[in-house]
Amino acid sequence: MKVTGVTLVQLTPVTYPAVPAADWLFFYSKNGVAFFFSQLQPADQAKVGSMNLAAYGEATADAIREAGYSVAFTGTGDAASTAPVFLKLAEGKTVIFARASNSRHALLPYQSPQIKYLDLIVYENTPVTSVNIPLTDYAVLTSPINAISYLKNVTPQPFQRYIAIGSTTAKALSDAGISEVITAAFPSELVLAKTILELEDDKNPN
Repeated sequence: MKVTGVTLVQLTPVTYPAVPAADWLFFYSKNGVAFFFSQLQPADQAKVGSMNLAAYGEATADAIREAGYSVAFTGTGDAASTAPVFLKLAEGKTVIFARASNSRHALLPYQSPQIKYLDLIVYENTPVTSVNIPLTDYAVLTSPINAISYLKNVTPQPFQRYIAIGSTTAKALSDAGISEVITAAFPSELVLAKTILELEDDKNPN
């Protein structure tokens, strides 16, 4: 099996103002973690250190730990299962959501009036256009904007199978007209790889 990796999203930092006071700091992605902490000013370090840090999924939680901070909450990487647990935990509190400019802000539809939401854009994610992408049997997409960028550069073919890392990416594909999308059982690159191998096994039974 030949694997081709293509960069479909350009990431650039967005300078953010002083970090506001809050009880929780929520990250959707490891990119958000990287861009937030790479710009964190010394004057804000103690403030961030006093907050509870939350991650949308395991990979994001790992990135927070690698930055030297503990993680108070780790979601599943799926909005429907993460939102009720986190929002109950943060009820009556102020939460900063550090995210990308084109983030789907997956928890927003579940927002509670009992929580004060503060938006903090820490990087810009822009779809890359005019990319030469070879046609493959499987298209593995790891974010909604990644999926949108892919479909702008490739004309879908009947033989292709689309695999999404999570529900928001699957929805982006569905909204773009892809009728059959396989969503990984857990949002990780390892599970994505296992999903493809299982599909290959189904094609070639012993």
